[in-house]
Amino acid sequence: MLKEVFPCLLHTQLGQMDDASSLSISSDEAELREQLITNHYSRRVAELTSQLQLADSKALHFYAEVL
Repeated sequence: MLKEVFPCLLHTQLGQMDDASSLSISSDEAELREQLITNHYSRRVAELTSQLQLADSKALHFYAEVL
């Protein structure tokens, strides 16, 4: 998938870029990359928030049992 989204990431066997024109990332590719990164971190923050709320809820229930 990355090869389709970021063709500039394709390398030769020597680890060099395929051609000089692929050194610059187009505006569309930059926007797509930014959107992918934003989506990833937004999902991660939502997941961590959910885990934090669950842990907080468990702590409150435990505290209520102890009293």
